[in-house]
Amino acid sequence: MIEIKNVNQSYEKDKKFINNINLSIEDGNVFGFIGANGAGKTTTIEMMTGILNIDSGDILILEKNSALYRHIMSAYPKFKINIKHHNY
Repeated sequence: MIEIKNVNQSYEKDKKFINNINLSIEDGNVFGFIGANGAGKTTTIEMMTGILNIDSGDILILEKNSALYRHIMSAYPKFKINIKHHNY
């Protein structure tokens, strides 16, 4: 599961680029971002993968802060990485 809760990002102190995003993606679902140029799609993905820090809010992947996955994503930025969780 991926959860984005009240996430904000700004490039300048008083100019929010990402404003209060909330999103929940359940396990097994496929999700894509569609939007105009400059809408924040890439920025949101970079925040989800831990490549870019968030100003406020929470991003959880498998119930853990997405920043914990930063070392994985930064080591393999050009590869598709699937994070899977299995309950045995």
